[in-house]
Amino acid sequence: MDYSRIIEDLQQASLFDLYRLRVAISQQLESPQRIREIKSRLRPGQTITYFNGAENRLVKAQVIKLKRH
Repeated sequence: MDYSRIIEDLQQASLFDLYRLRVAISQQLESPQRIREIKSRLRPGQTITYFNGAENRLVKAQVIKLKRH
């Protein structure tokens, strides 16, 4: 994805459109099916990257332990 382009487009969006996008994104992030799919691919010892929002960067990490609920 071209994040620079997305940010440019978002700067032109109305507050109503931004709210609708926030709701849609939240639904995707909280989707039980998506979460299950990701968890099923994780393995102890696996190297992963995740996005740290506070630092605005990708962080490299290793899966130590999985809690499957």
